[in-house]
Amino acid sequence: MIYESWPWRRELTRTANRITQVLNFKYIRSDTFDLLERDIFIGFFSVRKLIEAGAKIEKRVAEMQIPVERCKALRPMGSYERFEFYDYFDLDRPYLVQTSVSYLANQMMHSLLFSFGSIRDDASLGIFFVSDKDRLKFCNFVDLATVSTIFSEVASSHAKHITLSSLSGGGRSLIATQ
Repeated sequence: MIYESWPWRRELTRTANRITQVLNFKYIRSDTFDLLERDIFIGFFSVRKLIEAGAKIEKRVAEMQIPVERCKALRPMGSYERFEFYDYFDLDRPYLVQTSVSYLANQMMHSLLFSFGSIRDDASLGIFFVSDKDRLKFCNFVDLATVSTIFSEVASSHAKHITLSSLSGGGRSLIATQ
C-alpha cells in the first residue's frame, strides 16, 4: 500500500514530538486529549502499514519488545461498559508483559477501550487499551513516553537490504533486513 514512506515517517516524528510536548504540560485540556487520541490512532495505523509494507522498516523494529502493563479482567466487560472500564479490570495488580511493536499496533487498531490515565498515582500518563477479542481476559496499559519512543524508532528505521522471496502458495514478498 505504501509506495513512498517519507511522508508517513515525517508525521510519526511530528506525532512523537507532540506527545513529548504534552508530557511536559502542567495541565492538559480535554481538547488536547482529543487531538492526542487522534494522533496516536493515526500513528499506530502508520506503524502497522509500514510494517505490513514489508520493505519499509527493519524487521528488528517491528519485533522490538515493548513493556506493557496488563490488568486481569475481574468480570466480563461489554462494549457499553468500556466507559467505566476501571470496574472490570484489576488495576491494583498490574503485571508486566513484553509485546512486539507489531502486536501493539494491531491492538491499538482494534481497540474497544482507549482511555488516558495512569496505572499508579506516581506513574506516567499513558493509555489503557484492549481489543474486543481480549476484553474478557485483560486490558493493557502503555505510557505515552513509550509510545513516543516507538513512533521515533519506526520513523528513523530504514531497511538496509531487501530480499525478494517466493511464497509457498505462490507469489512473491519483499522482506526488509538490516
